[in-house]
This record gives sequence, C-alpha cells and structure tokens, in this order.
Amino acid sequence: MVEKVWKISDPTFEGERFCPMYRSWPWNGHRRFAYDLVRFMRPKRIVELGTYWGTSFFAFCQAVKDFKLSTESVAIDTWVGDDHTGKYDSEAFETFSQIKNQLFSDIDINVLKMHFDEALSNIDDGSVDLLHIDGCHEYDAVKKDFGSWLPKLMENAIVFFHDVADDVDYGSARFWKEISSKFPSFSFQHSWGLGVLLPKSQEWLKLMEQNNIYDKIKIYEYLSELDLTKLKLRDTDNISRKRKALIKTQEKEIESLKIRLNDLEIEFNRIRNSRRGKLGMRLGLIKLSRKV
Repeated sequence: MVEKVWKISDPTFEGERFCPMYRSWPWNGHRRFAYDLVRFMRPKRIVELGTYWGTSFFAFCQAVKDFKLSTESVAIDTWVGDDHTGKYDSEAFETFSQIKNQLFSDIDINVLKMHFDEALSNIDDGSVDLLHIDGCHEYDAVKKDFGSWLPKLMENAIVFFHDVADDVDYGSARFWKEISSKFPSFSFQHSWGLGVLLPKSQEWLKLMEQNNIYDKIKIYEYLSELDLTKLKLRDTDNISRKRKALIKTQEKEIESLKIRLNDLEIEFNRIRNSRRGKLGMRLGLIKLSRKV
C-alpha cells in the first residue's frame, strides 16, 4: 500500500550507538529524508552501491525496521576502498557487521562483499525500487554504475546520487548535472549534495509534489543545519567541561605545589637557623679558647 501522506519524522538512528561519527559525516544531513522516503515508498528492494561504514544504509534500514516493512536491503561494497576514498582497514566492515547483527537482525539484509559489476548477476532485472549510487566519485565510474544498474530498476524506481552539490569538485557532480537534465529530478545542496532521479517514471515525483516536496526540501536542509549546530554546541560543551576539569586539576596541583614550597621554606629556615646556631657555638668556643 502506498503511503499517500509525506511525514517529516524525527527518528532515532540506532547505529549511532556503535558509530557516533554518523552524526558528523557527509551523509548525515540526508538521513531524515532517506528515512521518510522509505516510509513513503515502502520499497520491496533497496540496493546501495558503496556502503562503507553504513551511514546511509542504516538510515534506510531504520525506516524498514521502525515501520515493519517487507523490504530487502542490499549493501554492495568491497570494503577495501577505491581511488576516491583510498584504502582502509577492516574496522569499517567490522563496525558495519556489528550494527547489522545487533540492531537489524530481524530485517532482510543482503550483504554482497564484492565489486558492483560482480553483484549484477545477484539482482534480477526490474527488481530495484530504490538505488543509491555512492561508490567511486570519478565521472566515468558514476556513469558506468548508472548505466550498468539501470536495467535492474523497476519502472517507477528512484535513484540517489551523493556528492552532487554545485560546489563539489567531483566527477559525480558533473555527471549529475548531465543526467538530471535528461530525467525528472530534484536535489539537495547541503551535506555535499544529494540528487534524486526518476529515470523511468514520474509516478513518485507526482505524489511527492502533491505533498509539497519542494517546500519540504527547505525543511530538511534546515533540520540538517540544526543537527550540525546541536552537534557543535555539544562538542563545545564537552570541550568547555574538559577545560574546566583541567583547570581544577591544575589549581589542585598549584595548591599542592604551594604547600610543598611552604614546607620546603620552613625546612630551609630550620636548617639555616640550626646551622647559624652551631656556627655561633663554634665562634663562641674559639673566642673562649683565645682568652684562655
């Protein structure tokens, strides 16, 4: 059943328990929109090309879990890096797997640890409702990914492209300008930009327009900025608390040093007076011996 009313949610993204960095990474600003779109579409299959730590993937999964959708979510990545990201160690995949197993074990998740082209044979043609392209951001790579996976899309499918903002100097942004002029689309400029493309049908776009999606784009951009501001304030508060704690520690150390210094002065004066006393006694004895 199609959800006719678009609702702006305030979800709890559980993956942050294992990866707090989700809150500050580039895809963070689009998680609310992705969550609400999944709720609105109720897709049968979501495919993501380039999952990495899972910031976007688990935003999709959160909606699937929260609304008890019968959605298959497919994560495709080598988890070894590429020319754009550089190489990375096993921590990303280990964290991704931990979140998947501990938080989303009850929903249908398919992990394909391979190159995008290798995964094509695992997905039937015309079976993908929502495709997220976020692999290598070079122009030729993005163009190839879109062309290769286009046959896999359902007639009314939606495609996401990340890193497409006007001020982003990536091949993905250049390809977005090219492809978005050929098909119905809209985009977000915040959080490095997110392109939303409807390459086969305008069905979902018409439903979203009936729900004033272009006004809601501004709300999502505002909420993204608000989330970042809250994060910065929280970081500032943490820094402030750490500084105050450090100052208190230093004040205690200074007070301890003052006490130690005072003790040393007392000891010094005691030794000095003692030596003076002994010296006086010696001088007295010398004077006495001379008289004798």
